[in-house]
Amino acid sequence: MSTSGSSRECKKLPREERDKLVVELYQKGVPVEEIAEKACINRATIYSILRRHGIQPSRKTRRSRELTPEEEKKLVEEYLSGTPVQELMEKYGLSATKLYNILSKYGVPRRAPRRSHSHRRITPEEVEEIRKLYEQGASVYEIAKRLKRPISTVYAVLKRLGLK
Repeated sequence: MSTSGSSRECKKLPREERDKLVVELYQKGVPVEEIAEKACINRATIYSILRRHGIQPSRKTRRSRELTPEEEKKLVEEYLSGTPVQELMEKYGLSATKLYNILSKYGVPRRAPRRSHSHRRITPEEVEEIRKLYEQGASVYEIAKRLKRPISTVYAVLKRLGLK
């Protein structure tokens, strides 16, 4: 059975022949994706075959691409203007580590992580507002929405006030 020719249809090879092909191609430095195509198997099977034959495969992590100094400066400008990190990572093809390394290189401080409104302490004024609104017939949901607080916080306040 010939393995040359990229237009070959996928035919199931006998196990020994398939394993031999996988090991030979891997040792020649052929990328795992290409081996998977040629041997008509998935990547996980390739790694299993290699381990079964005493080869410890190296799973390469995706590498971030290198940016030109101009691209780095543009990235820094976009970060400083508030562009979300995830968006920058996708746009420039970078990992978070690489992105933050570039920012550090230019002395850019990290932005504070966004905090949701739910972590603010409830003020005495809000407690009174919750009591007043509840006594006027507002639902817990309406109160939570109006005060931009989680429903659980409103329930906790009402419970503390003995109203729930």
